[in-house]
This record gives sequence, structure tokens and C-alpha cells, in this order.
Amino acid sequence: MSKSNCNLTGKSFTVDVMLNPAKTDHNMIVFSHNGYYDGVNFGLTADHHLIARIAGQEVTSREPIPFNGIRQVAYALKQENDSMLLSLYDGSTLVGQKRFAGVYQENDLLWIGCGGDETFENYQGEMLEFRLWTQSLSGAELGEYSQKTLTGYEHGLFDNYPMNEGTGDHCYDRGVGA
Repeated sequence: MSKSNCNLTGKSFTVDVMLNPAKTDHNMIVFSHNGYYDGVNFGLTADHHLIARIAGQEVTSREPIPFNGIRQVAYALKQENDSMLLSLYDGSTLVGQKRFAGVYQENDLLWIGCGGDETFENYQGEMLEFRLWTQSLSGAELGEYSQKTLTGYEHGLFDNYPMNEGTGDHCYDRGVGA
């Protein structure tokens, strides 16, 4: 679990991460920003659907993600004028999408693997290559960066947590702005 401060007010962004969740009977948090009802919570349901909540509004992937080893998933939020389009990806394949009214306006802590609202428990399982991008990436763009070790200089990359420390509860940002 790791945290840092991040201003996402009115900004489009993508969370791209490699996961292999443990088998559990509860929802698990992958990413949280201002972790409560009015914040952003990206996670997995107990039956491995991607789930995202923004300011009390929710979208879930159409099908569960068939985890049988480490797998790339992504949550992309595009903010424009007075609405938000949230897209969920299994690798580069779109598996869920919903438009929400309003614009997300928070400057708060970014939490990885913990910090969600009361319906999520901390993430359990393997997690690698957590990346926060400063734009809403498409499936094709996600495919371009999937399963690659990044340098930290890629266009639009804000945070890059390789999560290759081996053990422990903290990871380190290898992005250029770190």
C-alpha cells in the first residue's frame, strides 16, 4: 500500500496496472483518491468484475476478468465540460463504459491498494506496474504500453510505480516528476 498527494481537479487520467488478485469473498480496492463517497474508488468485485465509483456514481465491467496469472487492467476517466466518461479495460479491450454528470474536483491523497470506502477491503494478491497517466488512454494506447517496463519519460506518464521492491507495504515512484 502506498500514498501520495495528487490534484485531479477537472483532469482526465488513466490508472493502468497489472493484477493477479487473491481469491476472496469481498470487494478489493486497487486505487483510491479521497477514498470516501465523494472520491474516486477503482477496484475489483468479489467475482472479479472491474468496478469504479466516482462521487457516488458507479460502473462495473460487463463480464468478470478471467485472472489466471498477472493481467493488465485499466480505468480511464475523460473529463470534458460538465461530464465524465469512465472506461474500463481488460488489457486493451473495452469491457465497460459509462458517462457521468459533473466533473471530479478533488485534491487529496492517492492511495494504491488501500483507502477505499467501506464497501472495499485492502487489495490482496500480486500487483505490478501501477501507472497514473495525465490523459484518458484508449485501448490502442494501453496496448502500446502493456507488459513493458517504462523508462518514466513516456508522454503523459505522471506516476510510475514498478512495484518491484520484492516485499513490504510501500512502493516508490519512478516517474520523471517523482
